[in-house]
Amino acid sequence: MKRVLLIEDLPQVAQHLQQMLSREKEAELVAVESEGDAALVRVTTEKPDAVLIDALLSGKSTGFDIAKRVRAASPGTRIVMVTVPQRPIDPKPDQGIDAVFVLPGGANELATALAIGKRDVRLKGRMIVCFSPKGGSGKTTIAINLATILRRRGHSVALMDGVMQFGSLRHALQVPPATRSIVDLPTGQGMRTSLSEVLWEGPSGVAVLLGPPRPEEAELMAAPDVAMAMQLLAEDHDYVIVDAPSKLGEETLAMLDVADVILLDGLEARGRVPQQAAAVRALVAERRRLKGDRRPRERARPAAAPLERAPVNGAADRPIGVFDSGVGGLTVLRELRRQLPNESTIYLGDEARMPYGPREPAEVVGFTREAMRWFAQADCKLVVIACNTATSVALETVRDEFGVPTIGVIRPGAAAALTATARRAVGVLATVLTVRSGAYVRALRDLDPLVDVAQQACPKLVPLVEDGKAESPEALAAVREYVEPLLTEGGVVRPVVDTLLLGCTHYPLLRAAIEKVAGRDVRVVDSATTTALAVREVLASHRLTRDGGRAEHALFCTGSVERFRTIARAIFHEDPPDVRQTRLAT
Repeated sequence: MKRVLLIEDLPQVAQHLQQMLSREKEAELVAVESEGDAALVRVTTEKPDAVLIDALLSGKSTGFDIAKRVRAASPGTRIVMVTVPQRPIDPKPDQGIDAVFVLPGGANELATALAIGKRDVRLKGRMIVCFSPKGGSGKTTIAINLATILRRRGHSVALMDGVMQFGSLRHALQVPPATRSIVDLPTGQGMRTSLSEVLWEGPSGVAVLLGPPRPEEAELMAAPDVAMAMQLLAEDHDYVIVDAPSKLGEETLAMLDVADVILLDGLEARGRVPQQAAAVRALVAERRRLKGDRRPRERARPAAAPLERAPVNGAADRPIGVFDSGVGGLTVLRELRRQLPNESTIYLGDEARMPYGPREPAEVVGFTREAMRWFAQADCKLVVIACNTATSVALETVRDEFGVPTIGVIRPGAAAALTATARRAVGVLATVLTVRSGAYVRALRDLDPLVDVAQQACPKLVPLVEDGKAESPEALAAVREYVEPLLTEGGVVRPVVDTLLLGCTHYPLLRAAIEKVAGRDVRVVDSATTTALAVREVLASHRLTRDGGRAEHALFCTGSVERFRTIARAIFHEDPPDVRQTRLAT
């Protein structure tokens, strides 16, 4: 039996960890402390075998300070730091960190961190989360039908209402009002033994765990509670089907984190479903990477695949088109080439008419249409609009008109920012037109309605990059002008945001200056990695992935070839392929 001391100052997190420890037959919780000095006294008096310490502990001493002091006081005690996906930590035994446990986590991960044997109770069922980014799409019906079909085939099935504020299953199944729900589950050691008492028998004998009967009771359910309920259901059932909310709040993210399968409900045709699946896949994959989760999972996929197309001969060998107003999109191209080394690419930079940011929306839509016609003539199998301004005002229009899978950079960028932020406080640096369009605010709040967003238009930055002045004092001064307003509150230097999203593909070329001004406490992210993940998923869903052969790359611009080549060389750290000049037909 391993005796464990818990040091945690947030009651909900402490309760979640106590619940998990209560289910471990080889672990005994000796005490819970919320403050460092009292905890150190406990280490001396209780002599625990292991200590769980909140890395984000507030007060006079941080979690890291306490870990060092515990190590000094009791060298043989195992120290496990508890953190969140947005704040990854590496084990450092010399600094008092033997292992790391990432919330909400699972019992097996906790047992591994505490170095105790595998728990006797093992997950039995597969957890399938039904998710749609848009309400009213039939997601709840799909969840009910899937659960019913699996039950009729002889499997034990649990159906869970993940929509805490407005329980969809309660209404759809016409459940009596007084029926017990997830809020009736006790906490602590009684949670597991009481689960069967709150399950309602639904169609064909499906066990249903209902959401709260009243919207205000949703506040009683925290993300760790939801994840714990799913894992408990999985111990006693072959399948757990979860009807998830349409908004990517903390509870939904917790469901996606522990899911074995994410079933994405399809909306319209014309390639939207694969792109939505790719965005969800990118977000979940990045969260799991930050958590160090290497368990194999099935990818997010459409519940039904509209426009499922068999490729024509040689279709997969066609190139991917990448479009930007200038050289900024080369940062996305670089990541595409890194993640998809077998894919051929054609890049088009409309330098002759950059910057797009100060222009009117109709003008940018027209330019984007011209680029799409150009890519159609080049027989591209997919097009990435690697320009935030064009994505914000033209993506939906050209996607409908040209019928080729087309991906923008705003939604993947929003997913990257929400993965990075710890306080749900995101600052967006973008062009004037992107800020005016509100596209990033919509994308961020579609994924997480509680996120705080501050936008900053940066009209000077794109011309500086295009002129090759990204590392100049002039560029640093401009960055300071735009970033510093996001770092002060009430005249005090205190970051209003904890994450800066580079909402223009030119801005990664200014990353050094931006990070210098922002400081170490603010994370700087862009959309390149998540956009490349989205491209990979869309290609797979359309059966257009190129499996082998020699990839070919071509660069075109409408402006100065020499200037374009110079910047491309700096981005790729090698001589680029021949840069050719072209013109776009009006």
